[in-house]
Amino acid sequence: MNMAEAYPQACILLCAGAVPFYTQAHSWSCSYACAMMFFVALALRDGGFRDALEAAGLVAVSAEGAVCATGILAIQAAIERAWDAGLNSGGCEDIMALAPEEPFVGREDSSAQMGPCQIKAALRTVNVSTTTKPCEAPDAGAKLLEALRVHFTASDDPAPCVYSNGSHVRVVVGVVVVAPNDVRPVYLDPMWDEVQVKVLRKHHFPGRAYELLYLE
Repeated sequence: MNMAEAYPQACILLCAGAVPFYTQAHSWSCSYACAMMFFVALALRDGGFRDALEAAGLVAVSAEGAVCATGILAIQAAIERAWDAGLNSGGCEDIMALAPEEPFVGREDSSAQMGPCQIKAALRTVNVSTTTKPCEAPDAGAKLLEALRVHFTASDDPAPCVYSNGSHVRVVVGVVVVAPNDVRPVYLDPMWDEVQVKVLRKHHFPGRAYELLYLE
């Protein structure tokens, strides 16, 4: 046997369980579509998560056991409950300042934008523990890729992740590890009209700051 043929060219590591795909309904609502994917994926992987998320109105469960998302208003209400409980106070101030005269629940424009820290806060109110990891310059992209590599290799049944890059948010469902310094996230983008399978490369991460959310 040719020794080159004895070694794989890459290792593909995917999250355990199903991940639904939701498209964003508005130009500003990518974070909400990603939250829906994350919430339903958590509900499908764990009965305790499902019951907690259903009780909070973040997922709906049919009599047959099918799980679906409940939409933007439900997510806004959960985030507001988290703020009222004293969680994510800095994020609350920043977001409310975008439209000081408007309540958060019911916003239907860019002033409603939120991100991984608000998703984390909403989940905290139902005792679902997640971690947010800021990845900042220098080498913000390399830090994000390394965090994703660790997440998907450290567990036998990793959950999907959510990350933000400026104002856009995506869901990561796995990684392709070609080499320790060549990690390629497999992702879902709510901008797509229909689901696709794509990977990102190092050059896709030129930004100076990213925020990663993952299940503890």
